[in-house]
Formats: sequence, C-alpha cells, structure tokens
Amino acid sequence: MRSSSKHIRNKKILFTFIVVVIFIPFIQQNVKLFSEHKLRGAYKLAEKPEFSMKKWVSGEYQVEAQTFVKDNFGFRPTFVRIYNQMYYNFYNIAKANGVIIGKDNYLFEENYIKAHLGLDFIGEKAIREKVFKIKKIQDTLATKGIDLIVMLAPGKASFNPEYIPDKFFINRNDSTNYSYYKKEIEANDIKLLDFNKWFIDLKDTIRYKLFPKNGIHWSVYAQAMVTDSLFKYFNDVLPTKGFPNLELYNISKSFEMRNEEQDIENGMNLVVDIPDIEMSYPTVKVVNRGGIVKEPKLLTIGDSYYWGIIKLANSKGLLSKSSFWFYNKQVFPYSDSIDLKVEDIDVQSEIEQNDVILLMATDANLYKFAYGFIDNVYDIYYTKLEDRVWYKKEQRILSYMKIMRDDPKQNQQIKEKALKNNVLFEEELRSNAKYMIWVENGKP
Repeated sequence: MRSSSKHIRNKKILFTFIVVVIFIPFIQQNVKLFSEHKLRGAYKLAEKPEFSMKKWVSGEYQVEAQTFVKDNFGFRPTFVRIYNQMYYNFYNIAKANGVIIGKDNYLFEENYIKAHLGLDFIGEKAIREKVFKIKKIQDTLATKGIDLIVMLAPGKASFNPEYIPDKFFINRNDSTNYSYYKKEIEANDIKLLDFNKWFIDLKDTIRYKLFPKNGIHWSVYAQAMVTDSLFKYFNDVLPTKGFPNLELYNISKSFEMRNEEQDIENGMNLVVDIPDIEMSYPTVKVVNRGGIVKEPKLLTIGDSYYWGIIKLANSKGLLSKSSFWFYNKQVFPYSDSIDLKVEDIDVQSEIEQNDVILLMATDANLYKFAYGFIDNVYDIYYTKLEDRVWYKKEQRILSYMKIMRDDPKQNQQIKEKALKNNVLFEEELRSNAKYMIWVENGKP
C-alpha cells in the first residue's frame, strides 16, 4: 500500500514537472520572470500581429501569429545559445552565417578566406576596366584640386592563412582580386596605399597583435596604427592639405577585448566565452601640424573596416568636416540623425566639395570594389545624361510611380501604407516604385 502511494506521488511530481516545463516558456514570454541577454547579430523579430476578420479568414493572421510565437517564446535566447554551444563543442561548427572555425579555434568569415585563395576572382578584364575608370576619374578630379587615393586593406585570412582549414586550399586560385588590382593600379600611376602588403611585412617583427582571435576586424592597436599611418601618408603625398599627425604611446595589454575585437564570437551567441589572446591598447595623442589651420575635407567610400578609423578620429575631434559613404549606400555622419542615402543626394556636388577622395576596401570586398561608386562617377563625367545608369534608373522609378498613381486600386493601397508608416504619400509611392525595380532586377 505504501509502495503504491509512493508510486502515485512520484507520478504527480513528474506530471507537475512536465506541466511546469511546458508552461514556463509561455509564462516567461508574458511575465518575464527572469532577465535574459538579447541575442547579438543582425536579425529582426516578428512583431505581434494585429487581428482583423479579413486576415483571419485569409489565414494571414494565423501565419503571422505563428511566426511571432516562434520568434518571441520565453527563454528563446537561452535555448538558442545552448543549441549553438552544442554545435560548437561537439561538431566544431559555428551556427552563424558564414563563420568558419579555423585551426587553433581561430574564427574567420568565409568570404575573407575565399578572397585570400582567389575563389572570388572576377577576372583580369573586369579589373582592368574598373581601374581604367578610376584613372579617368582621378585625372578629372585632379583638375578640380581634388586628390583620389585607393586603399587596399588587409583581411584576417590574408594575414593569418596558417589558421585556415586545409579543405579550403583544394580549389585555390593563383589569381586574386587583390594581386590584379595592385598590378593595374600601379601600372596606371594611381595613388595607392597598400596596407595589405604592409601588414604582412610587419607580421614577423611587430610586437603587437594586428588581428584578434575571435573577431574579423583589426585590433584596437591596428586601428590606431592604420589611422596614424593614413594621416602621415596624406601629409607626405598631399603636403598642402594639412592632415593631423598622431602619436601612439603607453601601450597596455589585456585579455579583455574591446570594441569589435570579438565580433564574430558575439555573433555566434554562445553560452561559454571562447578564450582570447592578449591584445594591446595604445593611448593616442594628436600632434598638431604647425602653420596650417584649414581642416581638410575627406570623403571615404569604404566598408566596415573604416569604422575603427573614423571612430578614433572623431574621438580626437578630427575629420569633423569629412564624411563616410558606407558601402556607397548610407551617408555618415548625416545618417546619425536621419537615414540619408547616397542615391538621394547630388553625388557630383558632394564629391567636388572635398579635398581628398579615399576608396578603401578589404580584400574580401574587392570583387565589388567600390560598391558602384566608380561606375556612377564615371557616368557623371564621361557619359551623356540620357545614357547614365542612375538617370535610366530614375526614369524607371518615375514610370512605376506614374503607373501606381494612376491605378485607383494601387493608389489606395499606397495611401493606406503611407498612413500606417507615418510618411507622405509621395515618399511611400517612391519606395514602392524602387521595390518594383528591385524585384524586376531579380534581387529577392
């Protein structure tokens, strides 16, 4: 009898435990009993859908509700981290888009490995044509007192090829975008800053780490070193421009990573931190350039590696009149307050207000160098208005806008969307027209 009662009690305990396990995520979702760190990386969680009879009958509401629950159930960040940790520990796989775990657990992004091994090579002809346009643009800007400089920046795989997994070397290509760009740029007498070669030359002699183990971007020390060298280069080849000089001193060391030094690891969303290597952190001082008071204006078209440079410069009150066109899409610093895009500004006017134009890219982005900027500017100076790429695109946008404006059904839909998004009708209309072109070009 006693054994039977104990058996029943154990069943009740087990049942209660199962019920709690089933319902506690629901309780956490709605009450937030426990605090959780949000997942890192680029993602967007589904928003709670608004109920309507129309959406219910069509089944749209049920689909949206299911997506919302999947994205927002209780303890989701914790479960994701546990799942990712299991894959990392047991299978040596990173559950993050494009992340490769190399030898000695060095973390890479796959596109940097492909660039180093020539697996993304676009061909000599394409590079030669691009450099031809750069040369023409450089000569035109020179007549306006504007200097154009190309900066080839190093990527982690090119700097640390010894940690790349062996399987990637099977299809290695001897030709790389970096080697051909360097060859053609030098042959055409275009001002070149080859930081890729400089980093590799320094590798066996420099005392400080230039790349972290668990991040893709340069180390904090390397960012300061590049910024200092960049300004010194400007002052050497453009002595009348008056760029400041920097001084690096009081180098401290730490295993606590700063800035983006473990950005890959953060994106992996693990439970347990991956051990880091010791990194170096300099104190940076501005050395004023005597006799020159005019602050030069620098326009940079580049990728995410330039953020380290511009953030350091801004922290020292430098380059306040300069701007950064991130992937030739977003305009900074203007985008700090409004979402200003390159396609919405007068590109020629903006270019000609600067003293220096810097085109920079790490080797992983050379296959799309310089993100459409070269073709667009070449069109501005060397192509008739009716033949320019941006002009043709603008005409297509206006054509779609007219079609949607004249169609009563589409017109009403866009009015409703504009009201929902709290924007003007014309702004929503233009956005829809641009989306139609995006679809037409096969982008989705």
